[in-house]
Amino acid sequence: MPAFCAANPYYIMTKILNLATTGDYWGCIDEAICALKAGRVIAFPTETVYGLGANADDPAAVSLLYEIKGRPQDKKFTILAPDKSAIEKYVDKISPLAQKLIDKFWPGPLTLVLPAKNGGDIGLRIPNHKVINDLLSGAKFPIAAPSANLSGREPASDAEHVFETFKGAIDIILDGGSPPMGTASTVARVNGGEIEILRSGAVPDKEIYACMS
Repeated sequence: MPAFCAANPYYIMTKILNLATTGDYWGCIDEAICALKAGRVIAFPTETVYGLGANADDPAAVSLLYEIKGRPQDKKFTILAPDKSAIEKYVDKISPLAQKLIDKFWPGPLTLVLPAKNGGDIGLRIPNHKVINDLLSGAKFPIAAPSANLSGREPASDAEHVFETFKGAIDIILDGGSPPMGTASTVARVNGGEIEILRSGAVPDKEIYACMS
């Protein structure tokens, strides 16, 4: 049973929307966007693994995401954005090396940890997958998006896994089949002229480090 459900007796009827068979792809996307706008949590495929998502600009929705995920409040979520305009909104300064990584790997499976405007750091990624890109384009707001698993567990690689983990805790699962990469994004931080790999993932470390030359 999900941590959220164990603490909350008020279950949600979780809907799985199969995007390959529904016959109404855009209707499913719109339904998921409506749930996000209402402050709910959904799940969706990306090019890496399935993610959970909430409106990144809605503090109550982000708080709910922490509760469902079972994640410590001091561990920030990656923000998925439709395009590079999110950099200006969230990031204080982009170094030349960080810009080189952005230009080479975005959109794609690289999460960059950058200096945030409000202090501290923020993890940003522009994904490269039709379903999440259509969600982001239609919603007009960034999505706070950890992988679809309880903290410390393996990320979900299909909609059924997401359902078994979070049924009754999230509103909608967009079933887009298996993600093409099947492994989480690489997470990297730029410190001056050096790159620190915080999590190895879909982009090989050597390709990241090559940008320092």
